[in-house]
Amino acid sequence: MPYPPLFSPCTFPSPLYEPLQFRSYCNLMPHLPFICDLHQQLSDSGSTVILEAFEKLKPVLVRNDSLSLGILIVRQLVPPESSSVVYNNKYEYGCLFEDECFHMNLEKIQQFVSSARTFIKASFRD
Repeated sequence: MPYPPLFSPCTFPSPLYEPLQFRSYCNLMPHLPFICDLHQQLSDSGSTVILEAFEKLKPVLVRNDSLSLGILIVRQLVPPESSSVVYNNKYEYGCLFEDECFHMNLEKIQQFVSSARTFIKASFRD
């Protein structure tokens, strides 16, 4: 059984367009603003290691005073049950067909449903 809160690719709140909803769902840590810990999986000891690595790589990850990094930590990712769910539920999956840079077709939808790797690539692209 999936762990709440549950989101599909098109219903996850965008930090750019829905900052209040994004902050209310993500366990934002002031020292790690690029991490969304949706199910509170990250411990303080883990965040210390991440912060140290971030500080080392900061010149590469920050451009024009803007972070080029975003990390979503979730307990479980669940792809849709079938391709018909993707086609018939515009609210949860319609945005996948509106992206000019990532063209969805029948083959990609089948991979999206059956492959966790493709599901992640399509769901969390920028």
